[in-house]
Amino acid sequence: MLPPENDRDAQTLIQTMEGYYAAAFEGFDEDAAFYEGTFGSMVTVPEGFPITIPTTGRAVVDEAVDSIVPADILVSYPPRGMTKKAEEDSQNGGRWLRHAWGHVRSKGSDIDPMRDFARNLFMSGKACYKVVPDYTLWPLLPEPEEKALRELGGTALKDRVRLIKQIREENFPLTVRSLAPSCIMEDPTIANRKLWICERYVMSNAEVRSLYSQDVEEFRDQNFWGHSSYNIHELWTATYVDYKGKLHPGKHWVFINYGMVVEEDNPYHNIPYVLKYSGFGREAYEGSPEYKSVGFFTPQVKSMLLAEARRATHFDVMMSQLAFPIAFMSYKIEDANISFEPGAVNFVPEDVLANIQNTFISPH
Repeated sequence: MLPPENDRDAQTLIQTMEGYYAAAFEGFDEDAAFYEGTFGSMVTVPEGFPITIPTTGRAVVDEAVDSIVPADILVSYPPRGMTKKAEEDSQNGGRWLRHAWGHVRSKGSDIDPMRDFARNLFMSGKACYKVVPDYTLWPLLPEPEEKALRELGGTALKDRVRLIKQIREENFPLTVRSLAPSCIMEDPTIANRKLWICERYVMSNAEVRSLYSQDVEEFRDQNFWGHSSYNIHELWTATYVDYKGKLHPGKHWVFINYGMVVEEDNPYHNIPYVLKYSGFGREAYEGSPEYKSVGFFTPQVKSMLLAEARRATHFDVMMSQLAFPIAFMSYKIEDANISFEPGAVNFVPEDVLANIQNTFISPH
């Protein structure tokens, strides 16, 4: 599917894809519920009985992730030639990639993105990386700023350049984030290159105000605080050449509650996302992406997990009834001194003693 050329087409594409991926998003929410153990509302039990959630759903996914995510990475970086220099470049490139991934996994993210990526693959059959530079860790010196520093004279420009070099030496600018499958709507074209991807997420009022209030005057107004959160759609398109040889530059749009706040050229030319499917699903040519994003929680597995939750709940309730049986007693029992301690001997009226077998209800 060709990417949009303007903001109106971009907005139309976003709204169309929200409907196209609606069933898939519903499935992703169910997958998360079975993984997190929050599917108790799907289990029907009589009122007043607690639901016992088994650990199977989460344990199977976590064990699968543990089995494939390595503590360290062995990078294979083939030489780009037959010379000695090509061999040395290959070794240097492999070492750099290995340590770059080590930094990203240990210090570049709150949660190891590789582990989260694998979890999404097993849980929902779809996972995505977003790879972009963080320019606060790799500062630039724009021409207007450089000109202003030169006009100040002295060592102002040299001091700024020295500070920029120091920050660059101390930091790694590339950031790798693992995105949940419910945050991604991608070009549905089955090809070796996706020409657009839309990232969707919810951002708090404070975050929107912090990021965009300098560019959008509306966000500086006091009335802006009436909303607690906002729906964000971030659409990236790739640079491509059509069949007539015309060049179409890549674009980047940001929409907040379907209102455009950012429109700029894509500086990367390609989309900054790496998208993969588990392979447990199938290509859906009938416009049903939910059949392509298939992880561990298939309808059959979900049915078995619900049955397991019901059985565990039934067993738990039966054991509770054995340990704490329900009693039906004559009101006269209040006049007697009754003890419910194990092995206790109680003296009760004759009519209560005659019906003692019917006093407590035990499960059968």
